[in-house]
Amino acid sequence: MARRGLIGAMQLLRPWANSSWTPEKPPPPLRLSAYERLPLALYIGLTLSALFLPALQYTMVMGAALLALYLFGAPTSHVGLNTLLWPVGIIVLLGTLGIFAEDHQTNFIIRDYWLYVRLAMILTLGFNFGARLRPVIFLRWTVRMAIAVSGYHIYQVIASGSSFTGSARAFRSQVGRGHTLPVVALAVVFTCYRYSRLRDLRLRSHEIIIAVWLSVASVVLSFSRVRIAALLLITVAPLLVATLQARPVFRRRISVLRVFALLALVLGAGGYALFSTNVGSDFSDKVGRSFSELTSDEFADRAEINERWRSWERQRAWDTYEGAPPLTFMYGFGFGQLIDSEVGFEFDGEILRFLPVIHDGFTLTYVKVGVFGLAALFWVHYVLWRAGRVVARRLDDFESVIGSIGMWSVVALILITPAVNGVLNYLMDPLTIFAAASVAMAYRSGQTVVVDPKIGQTVAARR
Repeated sequence: MARRGLIGAMQLLRPWANSSWTPEKPPPPLRLSAYERLPLALYIGLTLSALFLPALQYTMVMGAALLALYLFGAPTSHVGLNTLLWPVGIIVLLGTLGIFAEDHQTNFIIRDYWLYVRLAMILTLGFNFGARLRPVIFLRWTVRMAIAVSGYHIYQVIASGSSFTGSARAFRSQVGRGHTLPVVALAVVFTCYRYSRLRDLRLRSHEIIIAVWLSVASVVLSFSRVRIAALLLITVAPLLVATLQARPVFRRRISVLRVFALLALVLGAGGYALFSTNVGSDFSDKVGRSFSELTSDEFADRAEINERWRSWERQRAWDTYEGAPPLTFMYGFGFGQLIDSEVGFEFDGEILRFLPVIHDGFTLTYVKVGVFGLAALFWVHYVLWRAGRVVARRLDDFESVIGSIGMWSVVALILITPAVNGVLNYLMDPLTIFAAASVAMAYRSGQTVVVDPKIGQTVAARR
């Protein structure tokens, strides 16, 4: 019975062009080259360390990974990396200039340096992973790590003995917030399915099935609006867009419908089971007020301020420029600038009023380094998105899978930045890593292979 269930579940994930792949016929093994062992070990170590370490210690692991890559790793091309780093350099320069114009506390200055230098570090790491690892190795180990990450999160839920009777916030503080990697792993599986390359990942069928179900369970149990939105954007949206475009690769639309049916079944069943609990009900209320939480501009009392805190802090950040010199909005107040929330709130046992950081990464950057710095941050997103788009247009190549995920990850990062700081948030690093890896792949080859949707033929286009 179990064997029949395994084979039946595998039918939903069977690649379009490789329908002969069954549990009885495992794919051949894929060996690592000596060149790839160090970057792969660092990719695995960096991802898993985010499960246990707070932000500062995690950043130290990032620094150690970078040092190891450049001291012990094989030399590689860094063409294209400067297109990611020079905008971040402009932000750091503007923030430094503001220090001399304003009187800021040293600890908050250091915090802001850390925020943007860490961004440069994760972009560099993602670029190096894309440059030093074969795409198939990068993808298959992302799926394998998702099994460990999701399994650990589900273990935390079970070990905590939670009865799902409290609020979503209390549940997450008790069992952990989960990880963004399961979202990326689901995107890897379904994007490979979309490109008919799932078999070529050289993963056994049970690895795929376990990774999918554990990842979906972890995303649902995270009770995170951001992760669910990211899942829809980088997994479902590309399939839907590709189907609507009716490209030759997607003529068998019934296969795409299988993916939607599978996701609808899992998310629907899991959502119904969980949202019937107190935690799920509280989370569904949060989902319902998400838009007003980000856009509201009227607050009757303190309860409404707490409920729509992200809108409140964003408006207070914009108020920072009231009475400032005329050109300050061009270059900002510099690193260390605090934002007056006008209300006191408790944090780690202390009553605070002035905020060193807010949830909206774009507004935060605007306050710190002005229009010039905000434009530089948008340029980073544009470079990431354009590279992903270039790589995604390559045909029959695992690079196209990474490019597609990278491109849609940038879209997700832009949309979630007003809520959780996007690329500035270390919890979103798996999305940023895939986007930065696509930059390395875009500059690694002078040829981009695309499909002409009118005639169904491949055309080599020189970038």
